[in-house]
Amino acid sequence: MSNPAFDNSLQPKYARITQSLREQIMQGELRPGDRLPSFTEMKARHGIALSTIEKVISTLEQEGLVERQHGRGTFVKQQERQKTGYIGFIASASHATPLSPYHTSLMGGVQQAIEAAGQHMLYMGTDYTWDVGLCDKVDGVLICGIEDMASVLSQLPAHLPRVSALNVVAGITCVGVDEYRSAQMAVRHLLQLGHRRIACLMEAGLSIPRMRFSGYRDTMLEAGIEPEEAWMRSVLIKANKKDEPKQPYHLWARNQMSEWLSNGWHETGCTAILVQNEVAAIGAMQALQQAGIDVPGQVSVMGFDGTQLCELSSPRLSTIALPLEEIGKQAVELLNRQIAGEPALGQAIMLPCNLREGDSLACLKPHSELEDVVLLGSSP
Repeated sequence: MSNPAFDNSLQPKYARITQSLREQIMQGELRPGDRLPSFTEMKARHGIALSTIEKVISTLEQEGLVERQHGRGTFVKQQERQKTGYIGFIASASHATPLSPYHTSLMGGVQQAIEAAGQHMLYMGTDYTWDVGLCDKVDGVLICGIEDMASVLSQLPAHLPRVSALNVVAGITCVGVDEYRSAQMAVRHLLQLGHRRIACLMEAGLSIPRMRFSGYRDTMLEAGIEPEEAWMRSVLIKANKKDEPKQPYHLWARNQMSEWLSNGWHETGCTAILVQNEVAAIGAMQALQQAGIDVPGQVSVMGFDGTQLCELSSPRLSTIALPLEEIGKQAVELLNRQIAGEPALGQAIMLPCNLREGDSLACLKPHSELEDVVLLGSSP
């Protein structure tokens, strides 16, 4: 025998219709923006008075499920999510290395901004291994350094705020640096020091090294120097074994530089080399020194990133310093604006880089000649 308390047929007609519409909305059969049947349509369908229909709509309106739009009708309302106080974090495997100075600097800014907002961070995973189920536990997602952004974005709920840090991708708010211009800054500095035969070692396949490589080549061409193929190396970093992480940057660069020294480097006549990042630059510098080549006396070495690691190398590495901490802070602040209801404009915020001079660069020109160096396209 059925329990009368749960017998839907005993409820008033307006209550049954209200419950039916409520369930359709909660289960997603009626989505935000969908129009409910008009009063005339509901009267014909259910055989009820207009006053009863008004009671149905008023009840759903009070529950925040629908909204009336003058002259248009009644529509399912976009539901406000209950705030959790957590910011989700998805990173590429290369940026998730806890001991990386690059990661530490970036995450320092992220953590400062999250703590200042009274929030917490929820780590959701890396690349293709992140947990989609955690989306319900966060108010927004910070995506850091991931190349295949389309794969991540396709799985995120449409309503969930998101910001990209480091990688600039169309259609999503991003915070990073102009990697092309950062390479221009590096090459122009080397040219001003008198170097004309400048080598370049970058990782193949990734967008940031690709932009730096383009900046290197174009700036050389602007100065009237066409880089020879033998000066440039763009090489994939592979794992030693299947299912293992890829080779660390310092080992990769040291091995690449050692191989280059054994096969073709001396023929290039290069007096300087621009390397993908500071860790790789230190690895390349170690290979040069192990081969008996003085840095910077015979070969100048320059990298990117500019963390405190540069101070620990011998000689101290010169780099283009990236504002990693500020990138992290601004990314979280922009994400919190979206969480607060501001529209996501999909803009790219580019922060400035600067030259961090160490001791790894030699000047090939007398000091009096430096001010006379004028490079094509060298305007800021």
